[in-house]
Amino acid sequence: AELFAASVAVSKARGEYIGATAGRVLISELGPAWLDRQRGHMKPSGFRSYDSAWRNHVLPRWGDTRIGDVRYSDVQAWVANLSQRLGPSMVANTYSVLARILDDAVRDRMLAANVARGVKLPKRPPRHNVYLTASQLDALAEDAGRYGSLVLLLGVGGLRWGEAAALRV
Repeated sequence: AELFAASVAVSKARGEYIGATAGRVLISELGPAWLDRQRGHMKPSGFRSYDSAWRNHVLPRWGDTRIGDVRYSDVQAWVANLSQRLGPSMVANTYSVLARILDDAVRDRMLAANVARGVKLPKRPPRHNVYLTASQLDALAEDAGRYGSLVLLLGVGGLRWGEAAALRV
């Protein structure tokens, strides 16, 4: 008991102490305030994505859970369940909402560590590139020559200026 009291005194002196009652806060109490803080620095489309993930996936599953009761294995099981119903990017976005709420709880000294960090997320499939055929490229070059500029190549061909500037006939 004396050793424990001494360790508590040291952690208080270092500013690392987390009270036993701090972990009793429900995630449903922290989520709306976290969302409000995101509104100020996010694009509206990104904010809507977080808001939707909060309302449709995080709140129903985690809303009644105390932050101190969240377990890594429970978060991993939730992510696995989401992966069966949602695409990899939506799973990552939804997971991010929960993990970032818990990150703020750690910074506010309500939790010692964020147990949601390190959860394995589903892999995103590699992006499929589509290339022009030789005849499509010939037609594009013919149109570009007809108009006397690279505007067509830049707009229709999807080339960036640096790529177009390096082209040679």
